[in-house]
Amino acid sequence: MLFGLGMEARFQGRFDEARERFVPLLAAFHEMGDQHRANMIHSEGAHMQRLEGHHDKAESMYRETILEWQRLGHRAAVANQLECFAFIAKVNEQPERAIKLLGAAERLREIIQIDMSPMERVEYEREAGELRARMSEKEFNIQWLEGRAMTMEQAIAYALEIFV
Repeated sequence: MLFGLGMEARFQGRFDEARERFVPLLAAFHEMGDQHRANMIHSEGAHMQRLEGHHDKAESMYRETILEWQRLGHRAAVANQLECFAFIAKVNEQPERAIKLLGAAERLREIIQIDMSPMERVEYEREAGELRARMSEKEFNIQWLEGRAMTMEQAIAYALEIFV
């Protein structure tokens, strides 16, 4: 129930309230050895940091959570984290990197046959549309196809590379 209330607050943009709900849950999940739910809360924390404009903090958190999702075998969460790395790359004026990561995430979702949630889709469409508008269709498609050609492991390694 606390998790549901925390998620409701998070989706309504009440991030401080969401964090207050998540903190005791995080300790409980760690105590129970529930790494899946603990990582879910860490991921939500990263999402909130990103949405608040704290991109460096969010990226640092995603660097941890994506590896844990990979270890846990949760490929849909890995795809979502790749998308989040792409959104941060876009903000950091790295459109080619962003497009490759979105292409890789799209391909991974096709392989596992799990689409994004409707809320994820709204942000994805907006960000991908803005990236598409920044360059020629040919240039966009080249980057997109390079991303789609990556394996999940290659895409994770690419997301974790430091770009300056």
